[in-house]
Amino acid sequence: MDLKDLPRCPLEARVLLVSQHAADRASLAADYIKSRYPRRNEFDQAREFVDQDLLDCMRSDFDSLGRVWLFPATEASDELSECLNRVLDAAYKGARDNMRRALELILVGAFFSHSHISPEDAKSWLKSTRGAPYFSRAVKDLAALPRFERFNADHNWVDVVSRFYWDLCDTIHTKGEQHSLHHLQPVHATINSIRVPEFNEVALGASLDLYLETVSHMAVILAAYNPVLLVGLPLLQKFADNPPLSGFFEEPQAEVLWKLIPAHYHSSLRHIVDTDDEVLSVVEWMDSLPDKF
Repeated sequence: MDLKDLPRCPLEARVLLVSQHAADRASLAADYIKSRYPRRNEFDQAREFVDQDLLDCMRSDFDSLGRVWLFPATEASDELSECLNRVLDAAYKGARDNMRRALELILVGAFFSHSHISPEDAKSWLKSTRGAPYFSRAVKDLAALPRFERFNADHNWVDVVSRFYWDLCDTIHTKGEQHSLHHLQPVHATINSIRVPEFNEVALGASLDLYLETVSHMAVILAAYNPVLLVGLPLLQKFADNPPLSGFFEEPQAEVLWKLIPAHYHSSLRHIVDTDDEVLSVVEWMDSLPDKF
């Protein structure tokens, strides 16, 4: 492209400079993920979980659905889809905002689903007539509940998830040069103040690592919020083509969830699965149902 031939209109020039090699950037990113990204298998597993299983994580009892419906999961899935759109287009810094919002949505969804929060407050949030709780408040409130309380005592979960969240916030709010566009999102060139995006393997790899960590934190929250997910249940065998709306996993889905959760959390979660009254009751109820085939 001859820069002398750039359109005189600044907007038309921006369209040309930014979009001209968009397909090339996306192809280079996809090739890196498929052939050189060292955590390719983990990425495929996390992406498939978000695309296919995240919706099934939400509890579907009447109280939970009446509070937040399935919105936290559907919106978090959309945020992480947009996140991948951005990294394919070399918008690496903006992708971190999608990750932050996805993590917030799952945490806030768990927060509003619990009975210590009034259904009216939950419904008001869903209808956009009240704000979401601050992340720090939601984390601490959840940590006071029995399932999260043990989990936090064993692993300092509040500190771990908060540290990750605030690291994402440091980027969103540009905490100095290390979180700047210049540092996180190098460009091919800047022409007439227009940043021309460029594929960058190091920046893409860092973004994908954060994507995996985001999904892992979400998986931990979902497992403590609805631990029956960790027990693979014979849904097809018991319900055929009319299973519950959500809130339960088949065995393959449960296995994926365990893999997404860091191994050092497993013993605490296994204790919850083995002793939680609700989990034991659901398993017993499922076993008592007649087989459909």
